[in-house]
Amino acid sequence: MNKQKSSWLSKISVLSAKHINAGFIIWTIIIALGLICYLQVMKREGFPNVQSPIGSAVIDYPVNNKNIVDEKITKPVVEETLKNSNVKKVTGISNGNGSNIIIEYKESADAEAENNKIYNSIKDKNLIPEEVEPMFSKISAGKYRSKYDVLLAIHSESINNEELFDYSQKIKDQFKDELKDSQVEVVDQLSSVKLPNGTEQSVVQGFDWYGYKDGNEIKLDQSFILGIQKPDVKDLISYNEEINSLVNRFNSSNSNIQASVAAAEAPVVESQIEMLQKNLLEGILIVSLVCLAFISVRAGIVASISMLATLTLSMIILYLSGITLNTITLFSLILCIGLIVDDTVIMIEAIEKYEGKFNNFIEVVRFSANRVAVASLAGTLTTMLGFAPLLFITGVLGKFIRILPITVMVSLAVSLLVSVTFVPFFARVTKPKNRKKKSNCNPFVCLEKNIGRFLHDTILKINTSKKKLLAMLSSVSLGLVIIAFGVVKLSALKFDIFPQTKNTNNLKVVYSVEPSQGITNSKEKSATINNAINESVGEYVDSISYYSSGTPLGGTIQIKLTPYEKRDLTSLKVLDKLKTKLEKIEGADIYASQVDVGPPKDEFPFKVQINNENSQAAISATNKLNEYLSGLSLKRPNSSTAKINKTEFKIESPIVTRVDNNKVIELKAGFDSNDTSTLVNLAKAEVEKYLDNSDNRFGLDKSDFKFDFGSESSNQESFKGVIYALPILLIAMYILLAIQFKGFIQPLLIFMAVPFSLPGVAIGLTLTNNPISFFAVVGFFALIGISVNNTIMLVDFANQKRREGFGPRESMAKAIEARIRPLLVTSITAVVALLPLVLTDPFWESLAVTLMFGLISSTILVTTIFPYYYLAIEKLRSKKYN
Repeated sequence: MNKQKSSWLSKISVLSAKHINAGFIIWTIIIALGLICYLQVMKREGFPNVQSPIGSAVIDYPVNNKNIVDEKITKPVVEETLKNSNVKKVTGISNGNGSNIIIEYKESADAEAENNKIYNSIKDKNLIPEEVEPMFSKISAGKYRSKYDVLLAIHSESINNEELFDYSQKIKDQFKDELKDSQVEVVDQLSSVKLPNGTEQSVVQGFDWYGYKDGNEIKLDQSFILGIQKPDVKDLISYNEEINSLVNRFNSSNSNIQASVAAAEAPVVESQIEMLQKNLLEGILIVSLVCLAFISVRAGIVASISMLATLTLSMIILYLSGITLNTITLFSLILCIGLIVDDTVIMIEAIEKYEGKFNNFIEVVRFSANRVAVASLAGTLTTMLGFAPLLFITGVLGKFIRILPITVMVSLAVSLLVSVTFVPFFARVTKPKNRKKKSNCNPFVCLEKNIGRFLHDTILKINTSKKKLLAMLSSVSLGLVIIAFGVVKLSALKFDIFPQTKNTNNLKVVYSVEPSQGITNSKEKSATINNAINESVGEYVDSISYYSSGTPLGGTIQIKLTPYEKRDLTSLKVLDKLKTKLEKIEGADIYASQVDVGPPKDEFPFKVQINNENSQAAISATNKLNEYLSGLSLKRPNSSTAKINKTEFKIESPIVTRVDNNKVIELKAGFDSNDTSTLVNLAKAEVEKYLDNSDNRFGLDKSDFKFDFGSESSNQESFKGVIYALPILLIAMYILLAIQFKGFIQPLLIFMAVPFSLPGVAIGLTLTNNPISFFAVVGFFALIGISVNNTIMLVDFANQKRREGFGPRESMAKAIEARIRPLLVTSITAVVALLPLVLTDPFWESLAVTLMFGLISSTILVTTIFPYYYLAIEKLRSKKYN
């Protein structure tokens, strides 16, 4: 066989194969440094440390009159806040004891710095009574009570509340001495304020309960919360171990008072790290077994070693880039297990395939790299581009998720580098001295060869012009029908950006009571709710804490369930049991929900805020709009319907709400279905049409009606960035492929792998009862790059055969037969490597299902129907040239 001209990639491969000693030293150094980064150096944390552009101000002013608080405190503070050019929106809520103001800044703003500016301006201008001190703070995502890394409950069944508070202060000082450079403070349930007459008054503004497991029940004690902020230099997990050790020492020396960790992120992170390590080992084992079964034992060994090099080198790069080992990084690496094997498998398969054609191994490497390396480069770049749209997500969600595409793109780039360097090196090291030709093959290899031969013969056995045309037209038509089926099935699915996870370890109960009855009533109602939790689902609960959220208005109860792998009921079924019990409690508005990693689900996700400056008109308009919304049927794009099944508004509300300095009445609505992202927009469209009739507005302008979807608003705004980035992604991919294939038609042909994946995605999401969600879309973007790899391999090989003088039909037949092995192996490894992710963490299920089923669908159609699309395009091209 003639010596080929070497590409720059093949030159790198040859260089690596020649220098075995240097390659081994470099590989050893990379593995050692990567493991040091992973095990010792990289800082571990929960979610990435993202600065949220949201601030808050809490202002105590106990005059027992919401309107006075609104006029003297909330209104002037909101007016001054709106003068800040970095402020997007301000919401002020006044009750008889004070004001709570939420400030939403522009994304680029520093919330803490802007808070300080507003505070100084308020004090300098004497906008509020001199004796009143506003408490500004920034809301930090991923922190407890927007501030703390750990919450400790100090509780006792025998000590009264006053003594318990004194003990808590002493324990705070003790823990502060032990936890160097940490901020430790008691989350106070009392506040001392100056009244307008100059006297000071202590106001009981909070309470807390802590519940812990006692047999099959939960035992509840009154408690105080210690909030702890760790130093920035401390690792989350090691810091948590330090706190646990301190808590254990304290509890062993005290019998009548106990400290318990009420909230900490570290156990979740530790669990995720264990899952990562388990999935990494399983992924490496799966890759080894698949390569062993479909290629050889040697291929399995080389793939495993190369995969380890890819992961460790990626760790080094991530560490040097300042990226921590956090929830998103860990998931990204798990996801990468199914992606980074492609280049390795393609290269080792090519080397094994062509070893018999040359006596010199260096020539084997050169020839193999010339055959597959450039196509691997194009495939890797398109896969990387598949994740690029995630870089365009805006808002807090974008800051959280941005590490995912960065981690995956780094790992993919490293996997390509490893495939052209370490794979040839290890292939030479593991090359058998006396390679004997096998007379038979193992069942998997025989199966692969038979599939390849069958597909090859099917293409060639059609030998008349009419049969060729009929086969081509019928195959192309069948492909279009299958794609249409996928589109129809997808359109029938619900759409929800962040749907409820099917199983999780945390629930939440939010209750509200009439504040005029005081904190005693709220505390008594909380005890009733605690008993209901105990009686209905106590056997599934590990602990309960209020995080010191109990107030005269109500409270939030955080329920930690036993881990879902140890429960016989999912969290949703536990929640249903709890709701049934809570419905029987009177005298409080109670809403129980599941706590997911994503944004919380609201009982009333759709809100209309009506300007209340003209009170009578606003009340009349609200009443009529409430009548219109109650029971309103909403028709989805797929013609299915949902209803607004509950509405709520209070004319005589215990609070006064201001939005951007306008008093508003808030009309809330909930739905009988959980695809919130779709339904809030449908409801908004219906209300906008309703408001076109001026009779429905009672003299108010349409601008007096504002919509608020809570966290759903920011989710949808962030999600738009992904949608807008899709055309840019496709254009970038097209340009890349046009350069690679030196034309404009074949890149369009290569893109057929994407619609071929739609039926699988639709079937997978339907079978697993998942809606189209943010993570399903993330999976689809990843799928675009991965699935296109298969068509790139086929078209590139067919083009090579065309240059050797074969016709289109023979070229594609040979491409299918030759590339069926790497095509099947890479698809199988990607699919099977994602199985542990589906089975171990329900949160990522929709993403993994999208990838797995989409890749299965695309692989089947690419190997059976795609060749006829290639032949159709080649026929059209030949007619054009003729």
